[in-house]
Amino acid sequence: MENDHKVIREKKNKKNKKEKINILLANSKNKELLEDLLDKDFEIISKQETDFNNYDLIIMDVEHIEKYRFQINRFKQNKNSFTPIICLRDESKNTLQNLFKLAEDVVDLPISKILLLTRIENLVSNKRLIEKCKVLEEKYKNIFDNINDMVFLMDTFKEKGQMNFLLKVSETNQKLREKLNYTDEILKNSSPVKFMSDKDIRGLYKNLTSREEVLFTTEFFSSQGEAVPVEINARMVQIEGKKQMLCAARDITEKKEKEKEVNYLLFHDVLTGLYNRRFFEEEMKRLDTARQLPLCIFIIDVNGMKLINDSFGHKAGDELLIKTVNLLEEIFRKEDILARWGGDEFSVLLPQTKGTEAEKILARMKAKCEETETGNIPISLGIGYAVKEDEEQDIFDILHKADAAMYKDKLFAQTSASNKIIKNLLSTLEAKSPETEAHTKRLTNLALKLGKKIGLSANQLNNLSLLATLHDIGKVNISEEILRNPGDLTNDEWEQIREHPRIGYKIASSCEDFSAVAAEILAHHEHWNGEGYPKGLKEDQIPLLSRIISIVDAYDVMINGRPYQDAVSKKEALIELNRCGGSQFDPQLVREFIELMS
Repeated sequence: MENDHKVIREKKNKKNKKEKINILLANSKNKELLEDLLDKDFEIISKQETDFNNYDLIIMDVEHIEKYRFQINRFKQNKNSFTPIICLRDESKNTLQNLFKLAEDVVDLPISKILLLTRIENLVSNKRLIEKCKVLEEKYKNIFDNINDMVFLMDTFKEKGQMNFLLKVSETNQKLREKLNYTDEILKNSSPVKFMSDKDIRGLYKNLTSREEVLFTTEFFSSQGEAVPVEINARMVQIEGKKQMLCAARDITEKKEKEKEVNYLLFHDVLTGLYNRRFFEEEMKRLDTARQLPLCIFIIDVNGMKLINDSFGHKAGDELLIKTVNLLEEIFRKEDILARWGGDEFSVLLPQTKGTEAEKILARMKAKCEETETGNIPISLGIGYAVKEDEEQDIFDILHKADAAMYKDKLFAQTSASNKIIKNLLSTLEAKSPETEAHTKRLTNLALKLGKKIGLSANQLNNLSLLATLHDIGKVNISEEILRNPGDLTNDEWEQIREHPRIGYKIASSCEDFSAVAAEILAHHEHWNGEGYPKGLKEDQIPLLSRIISIVDAYDVMINGRPYQDAVSKKEALIELNRCGGSQFDPQLVREFIELMS
């Protein structure tokens, strides 16, 4: 309750606060009369000081105005301050007329008390109104300057002797000045041509004379000449009885960049930077005219892409695609439309290109591919083309012919490309692991001997020889540090090792010539007791050829050694195989192998 009373008292005091009036009069009688007149409604002070801001009104006689004329002049020049001055003038005294200009009101004595009081109250009220106006002006100026858009006002005027109206900038906000790097002094009362094109200015004026509001997109230019894309909302407004154009411009640089990015993605392939299928089909329709005949279409496919992805990973596959793009860009002209048709396929549209020219282009591509065969991953392409020579032919029929020709070429090239890739994979594996060519030859020899002993067919023996060569091809993606590590492997490194049968399976499955032993590659680390990997197969679930390879591989490793294992004698190796028969190895095959080696 006590706090409530306190608040009420504070509000009452604030409401009843009296305006301060400083009375500076030499005539003591006049001073007393004034104090008596004003004491009830105002706070009266008589203080000889020049800080006029402390008062709501100052009443002076001529002597004091003359005394403080320099200070009053300086005070009047400050536009942010306003305290009205009343000068009491005695007509019997001669005074310089210029002094009266320093006062807001000159009162000739004598004067009635009611009239004097009315004039005093009017000036005090005027001060309050001016202060409120200044607060509002400051408020709206802050809003104007802190709007996130670039805002400016323009006046219309006619130059002498000119028929047409011209525009000039009357106000600009801080955002516009900062964005375009101009000062207020440079822009104010100047033509908007400093930051807008003349065409836009004329169009803006023309549209606003017939419409209430105009929306359009254009560019502003900074003081350095840099273009800023903007979206402008302009309308006619009435300010102080005068028509002006109010314009708010929003910087749409980010929006334009996003539109540009979306448009790029709409017609381009992200990985290669080439045009995409959508754009290519649109260009086919656009160029399908008599003037562009003969119109040639190439369809190009990268051979062995799945094998590369399965062997080296998709990153290597992406690198092969980019390498292929670089090769194609060397072959084709800039005016030809080169696009990524999809996956590992490319399409090319060649206006005004005869069949004889297409044959030369095909020969150059084949020659370029041969140059890459010395690399780790050679480029092999299936290529087909077709030419539209008659205006009546359907362009999509030409596309299908080119596609069919590509598949025909691919049938001959695919196997050769896969064999080269497999050969490169084996060379890569030999270079970074203990799985040498000599080990492969010994493994093949032992496996074939055991296969013949147990009565395998000629086809099985061929597959067994292939399995001996490819069984560890999945290790091609494992680092040399892991493969040659003489110490214990970490859990992560061991997991990488355990993955190599799966990777080997994917590689073999990707190639028709080697798919016959894919399942055997997957199972060559399975154990007879079901404790092997990757699938935990046991006994006869494990393919026969996998069981053979696991025995002869273990034997060769034991007698020749590895970085992580010292070599042992043949006798010790056979004893170890016999010990593991029935757990790791097929017991019957172990007995056959021991008998063979004995």
